[in-house]
Amino acid sequence: MPSLYSSSQKHMISQFVGITGARDSVAGKLLKSNGWNVERAVDA
Repeated sequence: MPSLYSSSQKHMISQFVGITGARDSVAGKLLKSNGWNVERAVDA
C-alpha cells in the first residue's frame, strides 16, 4: 500500500479489503471517490 495514505486511510483500506476481498488499489480508489466512507464504498 503506498505511503501516500494516512494511517486512518490505510485502516479504512484494510477494512474495505477485509469486507470485499478487493485489492488495495481498488479499495483506495473506491474509498477516495466515496469520501473515505467504508459503508458507501462497499455499496458502490
